Amino acid sequence: MRTITRSALVATVAAGAMLLSACSASSDTSTPADDAFAVALVGGVAGDLSYTDTALAGLAKAADELGVKTTHIETPDAAQGETLLRAAIQTSPDLLLSLTLPLDTVISIAEQYPDQLIGMPDQSDEGLELPDNVSTYSINTHEGSFLAGLVAGSMTETKTVGAVVGGEAPGLNQFAYAYKQGVLAACEDCTVLISYLNFVFNDPALGKSTALDLHSDGADVIFQVAGGTGTGVIEAAEEEGFYVIGVDSDQDSVAPGTVITSMMKHVDSNVFAIIKAAKEGDFKPGVTLVGLAEGATGLSWDEGSTVFEDNGPEAMVAKIPATKDLVEEYRAKILDGSYEVCDALNAPDSDACAAVQ
Repeated sequence: MRTITRSALVATVAAGAMLLSACSASSDTSTPADDAFAVALVGGVAGDLSYTDTALAGLAKAADELGVKTTHIETPDAAQGETLLRAAIQTSPDLLLSLTLPLDTVISIAEQYPDQLIGMPDQSDEGLELPDNVSTYSINTHEGSFLAGLVAGSMTETKTVGAVVGGEAPGLNQFAYAYKQGVLAACEDCTVLISYLNFVFNDPALGKSTALDLHSDGADVIFQVAGGTGTGVIEAAEEEGFYVIGVDSDQDSVAPGTVITSMMKHVDSNVFAIIKAAKEGDFKPGVTLVGLAEGATGLSWDEGSTVFEDNGPEAMVAKIPATKDLVEEYRAKILDGSYEVCDALNAPDSDACAAVQ
């Protein structure tokens, strides 16, 4: 068992341990042998039908296929994240996965616990030097978000579309700006309305009211980029008869005939890859970049979803073949490098981004 040195952090870690034992949000997701390779994932809230659930799918796959022992520690209050991560270290997992903490915080913790392997399955490359015990994966979500914008711009009947975005930050604008670019590529005279929330990702009522406001302003297709809050966007659309593009996971079946497609962000694949490498003694420090070419992002249509085609209104379904043709046309251009998608996170000053800000 790995020994973790305690220092001045004892009080903080003790408080975190109390939180872990008292909070029902910490749950074992598998029951292998006691000496099995142990993985703890800290962050998110299960049941959001989006980001966290996608990560948990990767955790479950690792338990099933690799025989690892897994635990998910929820962080409904983001302010508890660092405390809970530190407390998790005291349980001596073979691998710790951080889902939502800032990179600089994780680096600081990793430097204090150099023997603890830490993976971040969804973390942008911020140009910081990573310790040898930290492995991160960065997903080019702007590529998939652009395709989602093509769909919205092709399917809208009002020529006004929207987006509900969890907060205004470079990582979230990576979705929003690329989406807007895609909309305008498909429909030059379309209007794109973007509503930013105050980094609230677990409030469906807020998502619903925000979507209804966008719909009252004419938006008939809305891209939800708000985690659990986004389930309210889908609920509003289902009740009022407008349409949604899901995010992170395949949300098409959440409201058949309402969710046109979903912008996929395969955090699950990254979770599994980090666990597999660590278990096999092949943990790779540093940043691994994945995107459209690696299948890390794209649309639920790419993975065979026909839910909207099977359940949507006839007039809307009739638009899908031409929309898919347009998506494939631009996908090829993105992959061969002949078309630049705005990357608001890594290249915010590019010409592509300047055109949509």
